Amino acid sequence: MLFLRFYTVCCLLFLLGSSTLYAQKHDDFGGDDFEVQSAELQFFAYEKGLEPDGYLQKCLMTRTGAGELPFELVNTRVSPGAMVYEYRERINGFPVLDAVAKVSIPNREGASVLVANSFLPVEKITVETPFEGADAYFLLDADLLIAVKREEVLDDNGLAFLELRDERGEIVMRRLNGSGTGPATAVATVFQPNPITSAETVYGGPFVDNNDETNPFLDAELDTVFLELTFDSADSLYKLINGHVIITEHSPPVIPPTTSENDTFFFNRSDPEFEDVNAFYHITQFWKYLESIGYENDVDEVVEVDANALFGQDLSFFDVIGGQMRISFGTGGVDDAEDADVVIHEYGHAVSFSISPNTNSGTQRQAIEEGFCDYFATSYSRDINSHDYRKVFNWDGHNEFWDGRVAWTNRVYPNQLEMRIYGDAPMWSGALFHVENNLGRDVTHRLFLESLYSYVSFMDMEQAARLFMRADTLIEGGENIPYLAHIFAERGFIEKPVFPAPGDLVGIAANNLSGEREGDVIMMNSAGFTAGAAPVIFENIKGNRLSVVRVFDTNGRMVKQVNCSGGRQCSILPDELRKGFYIAEVLGENGAGITFKLIRL
Repeated sequence: MLFLRFYTVCCLLFLLGSSTLYAQKHDDFGGDDFEVQSAELQFFAYEKGLEPDGYLQKCLMTRTGAGELPFELVNTRVSPGAMVYEYRERINGFPVLDAVAKVSIPNREGASVLVANSFLPVEKITVETPFEGADAYFLLDADLLIAVKREEVLDDNGLAFLELRDERGEIVMRRLNGSGTGPATAVATVFQPNPITSAETVYGGPFVDNNDETNPFLDAELDTVFLELTFDSADSLYKLINGHVIITEHSPPVIPPTTSENDTFFFNRSDPEFEDVNAFYHITQFWKYLESIGYENDVDEVVEVDANALFGQDLSFFDVIGGQMRISFGTGGVDDAEDADVVIHEYGHAVSFSISPNTNSGTQRQAIEEGFCDYFATSYSRDINSHDYRKVFNWDGHNEFWDGRVAWTNRVYPNQLEMRIYGDAPMWSGALFHVENNLGRDVTHRLFLESLYSYVSFMDMEQAARLFMRADTLIEGGENIPYLAHIFAERGFIEKPVFPAPGDLVGIAANNLSGEREGDVIMMNSAGFTAGAAPVIFENIKGNRLSVVRVFDTNGRMVKQVNCSGGRQCSILPDELRKGFYIAEVLGENGAGITFKLIRL
């Protein structure tokens, strides 16, 4: 590491355990062996009359020994629990990219002041003299801060990138940079949250993409809802525009935004208009949920959405161009905007950018981001229908197109970190679900969103856990600390607290997927399968791939074989077997088999 992390611990902390674009699915990657920057959290007792920059100076004295680093106040935000002042480090009059500090002054008397920062100790590194036209500094490696010129560019897909160019004009870093005349109401058809979940089934049979073709089974899962949108009197059209989301065209293929001459938007999944309506509805609903729990003020910027984008690729992105937030949904495989999990995941990046912009740098910080966006998505879907809620992208993934993800893992931090952004995301989403299963959805969202105000670049999961607990002291008076401390300690984020766990604490074991387990494979829904009401599901709980499931009768004859296509799950529908007793053999890609007893009555 460039420098060591320090923690100034007050009484409260002792109780706690002494440019931007975000992609949605396939490509997983990790950082280097180390980050050239890191984040630090420090806590200070509140001092009457001390200005916010005074706390920052105290922090810098501890971190660098100097306390003379130049900085400027760039933003002030009001959260329900604190006033947050955001500072940016400046050198030679230029901002230092990713070098941000946040000073959080609590509203609650007795709570500590937090200073979170990713400032650079410039006395320990070489600072390049700026060239004409330069407008920022960038830490190229552990000991060299170079002058750069920033430029926002669009690629052929219409996605926004931030390019940094040196004095020679060469690119030294290229980063994905993540109105009407009056309100109106219309009715529309959407999936709630997707056809797999609402039908309480798995991908297969009639519940397949089939090149976007609909069928009676998929149409049966359409739900009629109200849309809060805009009527434009200039052309007498209802348009998918409100104060939170606008359907636009910003990425190929060119498909005009959906409008209607009347107050109905009735489409099915074979229609390109359906994706527009589905994305518009679910983003609006999630914003209304944030409003209901008191966190709408800093998530009130409109996000532009292109629901048929990216040349039909099987990808989705959130990006920012010229300060405007945008989401692009691909249509490869299952159209991404058909699945509310994908819609809410991408909107989760918009929420993050609204509350804590330009802080999503660093491998663990990005894993945290993907984790809480997965949590937002699956918690939203679970609130509608809890079927298989631990899967992320039930309809868009977990099929022949890609494996999808899970929002739950019992891996322990930090020893089981993979240093892959998507691979480590379930460690944080699983922790949030663990909290939700103890404290409820509303409290979990409020605590996380409150902590998000203090996020900085290059944070790790331990720091995210401590900010989460601090949020409880700010808005709940520390009422839930006994639960949070034991939950985060059980997952390895902090040391085990000295005080006992609450008697009603739901631990990791109780949150596990229910079912019969053999080795690394769990068999779920066996009772429903036995009764002929639901498929039996086999899943490798460590995320390893399955090859095939073979079913044998009592005479040892194989009566059924299911190709798992290298996925983490495989299922058998009850009507695929006659009544009787069976042995199911689940094979991994390495050929090793695990057997279960299976009954069909």
